[in-house]
Amino acid sequence: MTTQTAHIFADEFGNTTLDLSKDATFSHFVYASVIIGENNLKKAEEVRQAITRKFKLGPVLKSSNIKDKQFDKRLQILKFLFDHLDFTIDVLVIDKSKINSEGLVYKRVFYKYFQTLYVSKYNSRYSSFYITADKVGEDFRKELTQYVNKHGIQRELFTPQRFFSLGDDKEEQLIQLADFIAGCVGKIFCTSHAHERSKEIFNIIKTRVSVDYFPYPIPAKSEVNSVFDDEIMQMNYELVKECY
Repeated sequence: MTTQTAHIFADEFGNTTLDLSKDATFSHFVYASVIIGENNLKKAEEVRQAITRKFKLGPVLKSSNIKDKQFDKRLQILKFLFDHLDFTIDVLVIDKSKINSEGLVYKRVFYKYFQTLYVSKYNSRYSSFYITADKVGEDFRKELTQYVNKHGIQRELFTPQRFFSLGDDKEEQLIQLADFIAGCVGKIFCTSHAHERSKEIFNIIKTRVSVDYFPYPIPAKSEVNSVFDDEIMQMNYELVKECY
């Protein structure tokens, strides 16, 4: 277990809709965390600001603002981030075609279940941590925060410094890093929205990323995209060999 306090910034790629017959529905829901040691927080903010200036992004680094036709720019930003900041990436890939629980069709239940599942693993990885995830609607913010803190965070006498909160990229600007990374890994692991050049993203991040899958170690063939991308399957196998 790592003793240095971990600052974990999380965001998502995809949506909670389980009806995969709808056009443009995401085959997978992907959580992504950027994990930064306490000593690197100031550096992380400096790098975030440098990225927005260097790549003329305005005040906010947001993945959705970098379109597919700007894929080279995405790669340049990603490489700049990796070259200038010490951090790791943690990912949970949820195959929505394998979810058969009736309760999970409800958005609030979906978020409560998977957000709790996702953050609970950090109890065994770090003695102390601060998790800040991008908020999911203002009306749901308090309810989800209380639920995850109660059911997903373990605090004991010698590990009291463990916290989960929901924020936004104006309150906590380092969430912007998680937003960008979620957009990048989503183009690898969400088969319905995978980019034809996703291997180039994978080659940049592979030495610093760990991936968990729900419900199986390897995502099954997507019901949305009947032709499963062989390169994506191979990337998943490569990561599983390293992570398991």
